[in-house]
Amino acid sequence: MRKFLIFVVAAALAALVVLYGLRVAERRATATITAFLPKETLFFAHLRNLRETRRQWRETDLYQLWHEPAVQEFLQKPLTKVPHGSTARSDLQQFVKIQPEDIFVAVTAWSDGPQVVGGFRFQGKPEEVEKVVAPRRAALLRQFPQARRATQEYQQHQIEIIGAARQTLATVYDGDWFFAANNLAELKALLDRADHRQTDTATTLAADSTFTSAFAHMPPNYAALVYARVDRFVDKLKMLLTAAGANPDQPASLYQKMHAVCGTLAFDGGKIRDVLFAGMPKQSEAGVLSRSSLQLGTAETIFYLATLLNPTHPFPLADNGPPFMQNMLSSFRRSGVTLAEWNAAFQPEIGLLGQWPQTARLPALVAALPVKNAAKAKEVLTKFTGPQSGLTWTREEKEGVTYFSTPSAGLFSIAPALALSDRTLVAGTNPATVETAMRHSVAGKSALAGGHAFQKAEGAVALPRQGFSYIDTALLYERLDAALRPVLTMGAAFLPAINENIDLAKWPPVETITKHLSPIVMSQNYRTDGYVTESIGPITIYQAAIGTALVVGGSALLYKKHIPGNALGSFGVLPGATASPAPIPTGSPSPFPSLPPGVPIPSPSETP
Repeated sequence: MRKFLIFVVAAALAALVVLYGLRVAERRATATITAFLPKETLFFAHLRNLRETRRQWRETDLYQLWHEPAVQEFLQKPLTKVPHGSTARSDLQQFVKIQPEDIFVAVTAWSDGPQVVGGFRFQGKPEEVEKVVAPRRAALLRQFPQARRATQEYQQHQIEIIGAARQTLATVYDGDWFFAANNLAELKALLDRADHRQTDTATTLAADSTFTSAFAHMPPNYAALVYARVDRFVDKLKMLLTAAGANPDQPASLYQKMHAVCGTLAFDGGKIRDVLFAGMPKQSEAGVLSRSSLQLGTAETIFYLATLLNPTHPFPLADNGPPFMQNMLSSFRRSGVTLAEWNAAFQPEIGLLGQWPQTARLPALVAALPVKNAAKAKEVLTKFTGPQSGLTWTREEKEGVTYFSTPSAGLFSIAPALALSDRTLVAGTNPATVETAMRHSVAGKSALAGGHAFQKAEGAVALPRQGFSYIDTALLYERLDAALRPVLTMGAAFLPAINENIDLAKWPPVETITKHLSPIVMSQNYRTDGYVTESIGPITIYQAAIGTALVVGGSALLYKKHIPGNALGSFGVLPGATASPAPIPTGSPSPFPSLPPGVPIPSPSETP
């Protein structure tokens, strides 16, 4: 028995040593590349191991979903509309055969255009790599017949140079490394650092305190990494704007506090995980996230977000947001509620929930704010719902809760409603949703927080102190399928373009899709010198945001192409309100100051 225990302990120690060795090796790989680059590097991207990344990608839920037979059959028709590169797949296969590792690209300077260097480490002989590189070089020469090709020897290396007009491509082999650059001097400097002729490590990116500080927040086992010096890009932008005769201070000032951005992507048990670091001072001392709004969650919650607000600008997206948000902001301005009154009444935290009951055609949105002072909160709400707001509000008392509602209007029946208790202010897109949410708040129990899927997803990220979001992708798809399938089926009779692009008869069953979908979760924390955002799911929160924007944009273009005019009418316009803000009454400072036109809203600089 003692020998068995000794064996188990020894095996565990050996495993820890191996794991530690792998993590050290992973860190050293990145350190090696950053030792090749100058300290002033503006941008750096690193793909650790292409073959291993492809293997991990094929184990993800998203890859498995894509290769479902029913999904492939459904996509067969629309994919025929997408142009495909005839040699892209074969080129990738050839590249993988040389087992490239530590693929990197960097922008080392910006003088009369970006100066770019890149390269990768390979297995085998340079002749095998040349079989992959030579066709690309030949294709470039065919594309630019006026280009000149030359060879230059430098420190026992043969540099291949292709030059056309003011453009240059220089490539070279250095042991098991292949390097390329669009500037010959940069390539030679890279060779000097790689061959240790330049030994001053203090001048490399590896010794840059901004990079090392950002990189310290990254996990060691990432598949891909991206780093950018935002402050230097902003300085460059200011110079360009000044040269063009514009005022550079306003568009750049919002980002001057941000030093650098660093992010990684990794694969974790079939899921995709990313970590994003934004180096900047903490934007406000609003406390620690309580997520008290979780009490409003139900088993039919498709989306939940909780974040701390900046007390000096509680709703940073309202000015440039959807029409109903702009109208709500206009109502606040007209009501005469001041910033001091708002901060005295409510805690600087907001929770947003998307509820989609099975019987509803569309989801309903709910927002919740913790009450700091019940008396002050009643005063604020009384002002907001007064005649000056420009809306007609109906007031009702139920079980110690004050409810306010407005008549519905528009195609999507948006009827803003409010509910105020001694602990919570709830706002929503219709009275029924607000009343249901308030009952859950009073009960203090959350079917969302108590669910196994939520708890598992929540445990996959760090405990959130500044921000948290959760998307139930399976439930969301179920509701979208139920809402869109009959609409598209009926619409196909009137829009031939639908039948031209997709075969609705082959739409995959719901369970075929949802069995590969798990929740997307995100947490945000401030750590010493910046904000760290961590997300995991079948796709991450940022990938979901980008994908949603592309889908919405593509759908809007398709709709505009085939349906002239605005058949849907005005979306999100509140009854009795307009999108343009009314003048603010004299002596009533606005709690939500407007930014100058054209100035983007920073994230997360306004909302920690």
